[in-house]
Amino acid sequence: MTDNNVFKSIEISKKELEPFLNNYIVKEFCKFHNIKEDNVFLNLKQENVARSSLFLDVKKKYILNVVNAEGVPVDILDIKGMVSNRSDYPPYTKDKIKELLILIISGDSINPSAIKKFVEETKKEIVKYLKAGDLRVGRPVYYSKKFEDYKKVPTHVLGMEFWNKYNYKIFEPGVKGYMFRLKSIDFTHPSTPEALKKDESKLKYEGFPNYICVPAEEEKCPEYYNLDIEENLNFCWNERVTEIIKAIGSSILENKKTF
Repeated sequence: MTDNNVFKSIEISKKELEPFLNNYIVKEFCKFHNIKEDNVFLNLKQENVARSSLFLDVKKKYILNVVNAEGVPVDILDIKGMVSNRSDYPPYTKDKIKELLILIISGDSINPSAIKKFVEETKKEIVKYLKAGDLRVGRPVYYSKKFEDYKKVPTHVLGMEFWNKYNYKIFEPGVKGYMFRLKSIDFTHPSTPEALKKDESKLKYEGFPNYICVPAEEEKCPEYYNLDIEENLNFCWNERVTEIIKAIGSSILENKKTF
């Protein structure tokens, strides 16, 4: 919708739609319910008018490119429920999802080629960050209460306690970390802690947590923790993008590996 059409819609709503409702619909309603017409009047109140928008197939998940708010011309993005506004997704994911949303609603029409290019380039960038253990693509998590107070210990807390035991003790209530899906542990890496090497047989037999949590103070996830690139990528990008692309009814994304 062009800006001219937006403001024309506002004008028509007030000058034509409101009189129509009051002169026809309201009168019929009053007759049907035996109500005096003098006691009923509809006054259309304008709230937000958007130049473009995107609504996901989930309640309260949308983005509006608002150009008029209660009669005042503006140029703002109204984002509700999207990943870009949530604290439990990687920082890089939030930034890139916001860029994707703007790319989708900023033009007069959707550009599938531009969207696909952006999605694929970002995917490659995330894979690069994951291979480097960059915390920007890790899921932010918090140790919210004492370990013994959990009725069922969350996955991220298990990952934090694993770090406490085999790296150094830091995680306790109130401490933030970044969680990654863990694929394996390289017990032969030069930097692997002695505690891990010592328990190699035990961990290979009993298994280890599916996730590792890295303290926010670290520069990156240690190299001896082999991250599950595909699963981490699915969480921080592929699944988030698919949800958005479905909302525009497009099949521009192909299910293929980028690494």
